[in-house]
Amino acid sequence: MQDVLAWVFNPINAAIIATMVPFKEAATSLKTQTETIQDLFAEYFKILKGIAEARRQSRIELAQKSYVIIQAARAYFISIGNTVAAAELKISVSTLKYMGYEKLAQKILSFQTLIEPVVPDLAAYNITPASFTEWQKQLDDYNEMESAHAGVAQRKSVGIQIATGVKSAMDFLRTQCDTTVHSIADEHFVQTYFNNRRLVREGIHHTGAHVQLQNEIGETYGPQITITVNELIKNGRTYKAVSAVTGNTGAADISAFEPGSRTITVSGNGIQSATFGPYIFQKGRILDFDFTIQPDFTNMPAHNPQPEAEKVIVR
Repeated sequence: MQDVLAWVFNPINAAIIATMVPFKEAATSLKTQTETIQDLFAEYFKILKGIAEARRQSRIELAQKSYVIIQAARAYFISIGNTVAAAELKISVSTLKYMGYEKLAQKILSFQTLIEPVVPDLAAYNITPASFTEWQKQLDDYNEMESAHAGVAQRKSVGIQIATGVKSAMDFLRTQCDTTVHSIADEHFVQTYFNNRRLVREGIHHTGAHVQLQNEIGETYGPQITITVNELIKNGRTYKAVSAVTGNTGAADISAFEPGSRTITVSGNGIQSATFGPYIFQKGRILDFDFTIQPDFTNMPAHNPQPEAEKVIVR
């Protein structure tokens, strides 16, 4: 929708749009709807960022608190000659900070289980039963934050608003903008609108080319003219050529081929074969081409004029 709106409200179209009030009103309303959807997306990602930051901070605080008690307990075990327990408690604060959420909780619980029986003996290391209990509560709070998926209700609510807004805007685009644009007499404007409009149709997620053939006086050629997006060699790999045949209007659509720098060849009975390009095809984008081709006069001397691509539109 943003692509077609960006084109509609381009200053070059201002004079045409101003004369067609119903279409202008429809397009303006659609623009307002898309801006609302963009605001909702911004809110959605802000919620996600807030949740992520809260989880990160909780993990860091738990890691830091744990490290202090773990080091005190390890020093105690070393002092009484319990090297096995001391070895189990050997860990760095950075390791704790960067553990996965679930793994950190499991690790801290195992440390607490090992340390709890000796808490009364840790007073000399500034660890009291109260500080140990506080540490246990901190782990409980950490687990509660993870299991509760903080912010999920708010996130779901905004997500539903986004889905509803997108569906409503798409319906409005089809029932209002697509309908009122036909009231505009400028055929080029209408055609270019629908060329841009194609990006929002379901199922278009591939690289493609739409080719229209005409002769030097603007008459269309067709049918049964072959349009070929020629093979591509990229990164040591060869991608096959892809072809389509024009219909009665002299147009053909070619889709689902590897993006890159590719040429297009036009060939068939009654015309001189010609190769155009190369053109840069981008993933998920469709290029529109208007090619002027020459008739094949078999009773005349060989004539191979430079093929001309009159217009290329990216959509």
